[in-house]
Amino acid sequence: QLLGAPVQRGDTLLTIAPIESFRLMIEVDERDISEVTLKQAGKVALVSLPGNSLPFEVLSITPAAVTKEERNFFEVEGKLKATNAITLRPGLEGVAKIQAGKRTMIWVLSHRVIEWAKITLWKWGL
Repeated sequence: QLLGAPVQRGDTLLTIAPIESFRLMIEVDERDISEVTLKQAGKVALVSLPGNSLPFEVLSITPAAVTKEERNFFEVEGKLKATNAITLRPGLEGVAKIQAGKRTMIWVLSHRVIEWAKITLWKWGL
């Protein structure tokens, strides 16, 4: 994308990753970060391999939120448990799901609305 563009000292020109060990950078919405802890298990489905879900484990949680495209999220680093290095390449994207416990269907459908109502009432001083 920057072909022919001038570069400055400190700009990243190339990122090198070992092919034997990949790490995941997962963007977790700020509303859901309280459910994520270290050593939690999860699965990731990559866009290039939609039929295969790869297991991973949460290694670290970035303590500061990042703002990108008008949304706030925390970066969570995960380590793949079992990989087939031949099919994986750096820069792949997909969808990750972290096992954060079991919830009732009512909770799943209503917790966002309840949290929004709490924040709104707090803003109004009630």
